[in-house]
Amino acid sequence: MADLFGAVLGDGIATAAFVFISSVWDELGEALSDTGIPPLAAGLAVVVAGLAVFEPIGQRLGGHGASWNPATSACFAAAGKGGAFQHTIRTVGQTLGAVGGSAAAFYLVPSSWQGKFKSLGGGLRPGVSLTAGLTCELLLGFLLHTIVMWSISMRNKKWGFLTPLIATIFLVLAGMELTGPSLNPAVTFAWAVHHRQHALREHLLVFWAGPILGGLLAGWVWRWGTAPTRSPSPKRKTRTPPKSKAAGKATRSSSAVRLAVHAGNGSSSKKSE
Repeated sequence: MADLFGAVLGDGIATAAFVFISSVWDELGEALSDTGIPPLAAGLAVVVAGLAVFEPIGQRLGGHGASWNPATSACFAAAGKGGAFQHTIRTVGQTLGAVGGSAAAFYLVPSSWQGKFKSLGGGLRPGVSLTAGLTCELLLGFLLHTIVMWSISMRNKKWGFLTPLIATIFLVLAGMELTGPSLNPAVTFAWAVHHRQHALREHLLVFWAGPILGGLLAGWVWRWGTAPTRSPSPKRKTRTPPKSKAAGKATRSSSAVRLAVHAGNGSSSKKSE
């Protein structure tokens, strides 16, 4: 129980720190684009750099292999890396930490840098249906967490660290015109609490169910695909003993039965006495 409490506390701290730090990434991207870099490239560069810097910091903040994404917790649970109850409790810690991080950003970040806060919660782009948004978040969540599971198994730790970051670039580009994308229910919820820019149905289906189902599916597929296969054990051929040996064995077995019967009678008689 103490380990679970430490993991939940670590996840909450890491998620709060992530939400607080990422709240200024849009503003940093705009400042970088003022130097002549295309806005899209500047924004992606800030996101990737921010993730690369925060990843090791977040792990140290958590101290238990911290996670700040409920969809990742769902993926790990489905893959057999921890129980469902454990990851459900950790999801609560992540969500509370995210809300705390967004509240801290409102109080501590200068108001001149809060212009993009309303857009941090994401949302369906104009003309995008609920079904399309759900499908987008589910598929991108599945791809992201499949890549995460693959990167964990890599022997080369450098590529294991870089691969999810590189994949993030392409996944963000793929979902940019549909849902943002979000891919992290806790972060989306943390900003939606303040701005309420989502309808309840949209928020629950697209930004919670979509990424979590994608994470679950990735975990199940990874667990099924990497499960060791059991080869059927070869049947042993039984040799029929010669008749003389079989007869000898039968004689000895019948003698043993008679001795057992006599011993049983003797013991029962002693008990009756």
